[in-house]
Amino acid sequence: MALREEGSYAEAERHFRKALDTLVRMPEPKRMEIAGAMAGVASVLLDTGRLDEAEDLLRKALDIDRAAIGEQSVETALALTGLAEIYIKRRDTVRAEPLLRRALAVYEKAGTHHGDMATAYHELGTLYFMERRYGQSEECLSRALILLEKAFGPDHPTLAVTQANLAMAYASDGQLEKATPIFENAVALIEHNFGPDHPHLAPILRNGAEMYRRQRDYARAVPMLKRSMQIAERFYGPDSPDLVPWLKAWSGILRETHSSAEAKKVDVRLKTLLATR
Repeated sequence: MALREEGSYAEAERHFRKALDTLVRMPEPKRMEIAGAMAGVASVLLDTGRLDEAEDLLRKALDIDRAAIGEQSVETALALTGLAEIYIKRRDTVRAEPLLRRALAVYEKAGTHHGDMATAYHELGTLYFMERRYGQSEECLSRALILLEKAFGPDHPTLAVTQANLAMAYASDGQLEKATPIFENAVALIEHNFGPDHPHLAPILRNGAEMYRRQRDYARAVPMLKRSMQIAERFYGPDSPDLVPWLKAWSGILRETHSSAEAKKVDVRLKTLLATR
């Protein structure tokens, strides 16, 4: 988990795959430990956008969990949450929502596992945001923050992504006075714990730039989006299709600030990257 939080995804993947390989090779393999290691690998694959591989491993882990300890186990709920996250990244909210509801029912019954329950509420809040159900999104993300603070304390960097998403929900709902301090705290948490160039900052800053763009505050939006793109390019590489959301945002803001010639250049690059998907 620490390696993922630090953005050391390649090292984290090697760690989980080594553990999985060791467990599989044991004379008497322990199925639940194998399922846990599969989920660990899948979590890194999710973070790095390799959704098909992550889904395959999570489905295998889910089958093991169900067979070994049943539908109402926390382990099964974890796998369901992971699968839901994959569907959300694919914008398939119809398949994601019932999985999250099932996972939350398990956590509520267990009465503990605050961090895991927070993840499920976070994903449900993200889902509602995608569907423009901002009030429900705010409710779920606020609930996730309360649980994260119980699990990790108020200054842990784990809170940052949920804070940033809550800020976007408030901004989209016209509550900018609530959104701005929450967003600024999310950025401060990442910078304080991991430094100013951490890859987790890239999507958070992109969302912040969008928040300021909606206020027509281009003096903040433009440099924030530039910084976000620079971090994303260093992490993904300049020719990665994962840069598409950043380039779309940059093209849009260039047009709004009357830089159409520059926007056309970005559009050419965007078209090239989309063709590689």
